[in-house]
Amino acid sequence: MGAAWPLHTSTPMVVERPKIEAAAPGVLLVRCEWPHHLEPEMQGEILACAQGAADAGPVGLVFVLHERICEIAPTVRGFWRRVMGDPCLRLAALAVVTGSWAAEVEAQGFGVTSRMAGADLQVATFTREREAVAWAAAQVASRATTPTPVPGLLSAIS
Repeated sequence: MGAAWPLHTSTPMVVERPKIEAAAPGVLLVRCEWPHHLEPEMQGEILACAQGAADAGPVGLVFVLHERICEIAPTVRGFWRRVMGDPCLRLAALAVVTGSWAAEVEAQGFGVTSRMAGADLQVATFTREREAVAWAAAQVASRATTPTPVPGLLSAIS
């Protein structure tokens, strides 16, 4: 009795990590195919790319969630709240492209709680990637003309 279906071990069944690409100046597009791509332990490469982009100016992140991602784990919000507190990353915008109502609500909730905590991060949800990238690019461009405050600079001058 053999297996009912042949196993194809040479074909990967799951993309191991999110795919990251530059979408516009200062805007990184992050394609998440599986729910675990959003987990904090999968964000290292995204953070490294964001840090590299921050050297040139404000950064926008556009997360494109595959339709199989219908919710965002609770650990994700806390992780990104800690990350956005790092002024070196210069995060200006976070867009989430999703068809999931639950993921949309989670992203919008993150935006509200971020603003309530005093963060200067714009958060929006979209159903179309092109609109999300255009929005993030506009947010980044508007911040590029605004000087980034340097912590402690005013007290050092006065």
